Amino acid sequence: MPPRGRPRRADVYARFDAAAADLARLGGLPSPVEAAGIWDDIWHLDAHNSTAIEGNTLILREVEVLLDTGRAVGAKELRDYLEVAGYGQAARWVYTQALTTDRWRSRDLITVTEIRHIHAVALVPVWEDAPHPEAAPAETPGSLRRHDIHSFGGGMTPPAWTDVPSELASWVVDMSRLAPGEKSPEVPARDCPSPWPDCTVPSSGSIRSSTATVGSGDWC
Repeated sequence: MPPRGRPRRADVYARFDAAAADLARLGGLPSPVEAAGIWDDIWHLDAHNSTAIEGNTLILREVEVLLDTGRAVGAKELRDYLEVAGYGQAARWVYTQALTTDRWRSRDLITVTEIRHIHAVALVPVWEDAPHPEAAPAETPGSLRRHDIHSFGGGMTPPAWTDVPSELASWVVDMSRLAPGEKSPEVPARDCPSPWPDCTVPSSGSIRSSTATVGSGDWC
């Protein structure tokens, strides 16, 4: 019987390495123009599964309608729709960066600026409607947290807020050192901190629903 709970980080990296090897063997991912349907399916499943892990209640069909049309179907809390909408926008940006070259491109595999931008795009929609009640004025999307937070349900204790910038920078350096075909590095069991971006992103626009109620936002 497989162990319960989250898989070990080493197992996640091993599966990622195997999947990357399969992609290389098959010639890589198709472009969005060549396989729009495939990319849309990846987008829907990514947004649904990733937000569901954190407790989002939208089912896959509701996620598909929301991302494809901007309409909120069902009778869930507004927070759930905004979380999925923000995550969907951020995921679409990441896919674009993987396949195109623009002003964000650098020689590094990933940068702190990119991570911060991704988190801004993902969290601004829900934050604009329902900012976290414990967030200080300086802790909006666009900055790192400036106070310590409680341990997570699984027992993981987040790093002290004073350590977040250095730990994030160290993680980016580790990731950027990866060469093609190199094994993913072992990292401490503690999850890496989630940053807030120093950037401005456009408003997410309205989510149309007559049944949703406002919830509070989250940060890491």
